[in-house]
Amino acid sequence: MPKKFNPFNAISMGTDPDDPDKDYMYVDDEYLASNIHWKPPVPDEIADWQPMTIADYDSLRILHVDIETTGLNPNNERIIMLGIMCNETDAFKGTVYGKELEQLKRGRIFQVKKPDHDVAEALAIVNFILRLEKLKPQVLDLHNGFEFDTKFIQRRIEILRESKSVQRAVNKYPKLAVLDDDLFYIAQFEKTITAASMYGRPIVFTPVYTIPANYSGYHNLKNTDIQIIDTMHLAAQVDKIKANMSSYTLKYLAHYVKFRTEKRLELKHTEIQEYWQSQDPAKLEKLRQYLLFDLEDQRAVGNFFLPSVWYQKMFVNMPLQELAVASPAKKWNAILTDYYHDLNEKSKFDPNADWFEIPEADDKVKYEGALVDCNPGLYKNFFKIDVSSLYPSLILRYSLAGPKDPMKVSYQVSLNTHN
Repeated sequence: MPKKFNPFNAISMGTDPDDPDKDYMYVDDEYLASNIHWKPPVPDEIADWQPMTIADYDSLRILHVDIETTGLNPNNERIIMLGIMCNETDAFKGTVYGKELEQLKRGRIFQVKKPDHDVAEALAIVNFILRLEKLKPQVLDLHNGFEFDTKFIQRRIEILRESKSVQRAVNKYPKLAVLDDDLFYIAQFEKTITAASMYGRPIVFTPVYTIPANYSGYHNLKNTDIQIIDTMHLAAQVDKIKANMSSYTLKYLAHYVKFRTEKRLELKHTEIQEYWQSQDPAKLEKLRQYLLFDLEDQRAVGNFFLPSVWYQKMFVNMPLQELAVASPAKKWNAILTDYYHDLNEKSKFDPNADWFEIPEADDKVKYEGALVDCNPGLYKNFFKIDVSSLYPSLILRYSLAGPKDPMKVSYQVSLNTHN
């Protein structure tokens, strides 16, 4: 008689391979899969859906961006350095070559030449913008960029374009006219990332775009527009599932992705201010090195989290910027509506084809959530099994491919995703 399935048989305790002083929980995935994975019969008729073909991640023109400032408030603080760094591929070879491309891989810094000087700060920002225009990146990768970097840069542009000294300097430096146009466009609404949380609550942020809104205030991002990605959001979404991160700071994440194994140069905010105000060449060089380290960390963190989002575009036809913060429900909705809209377009030329009515969205329902009660104490052998994806077996077993998905597109997508 076969033994009854017991999930505890899949769990064993041992020594953490990365830290001999810590315990480590081993999970026998094969045992779990052989006992709890149910393979349903394939339906007689399912959609002819197939994944889309997209470019390889290494071919993306990605710029990792970071800035150094004298403080947190752009109304009375300034930008002192802006840094960019590209991936260690030749994705930018069509715009820059040779030594310039190699320098971009090591990092390029636009430094303000004089402290507390409007024209000097404006020129650094303009040189940064002009470089973006030449490089034509597809992705701007920042860390906490929606709430800080992009808004700080945009606010400084707005302030400096009104500066009398900057306006007088346009004749001497014609490129300052670049400041007449906004670089970033701050949305007038907030978004919630339901698949990520900080301090126990879903992440709420104000979107930022690189193209202006249309007359209705909606940003219709296309694949050709620059997509802004915030790696802090990406890390928080992964941690929502794994729950093994102690922080979402850039320096912590650089160690988490195993890019940094040794301590790097770190500067406190007071040190940054002191180094900048001193204008000592050695201290300024230390500031530049600090920013380059941040850019290296940013690149490593971005390349760890971003590919999994990029390759979702094989299944979900959404701009990368929107895909990076979309909920699983929104992604599924995009897959289904795209497929059935496409069928309806084809049916216009075939009188025998079925016409699919696109269902209205369900009413949003508020719920209070759940309360977990436990007995106080120390538990070492503790584990949780959580289903966080819609496997084909679940879709069929619970009739999730119902009236809203008569052709069982979700089943076919799941097969292509998990095979």
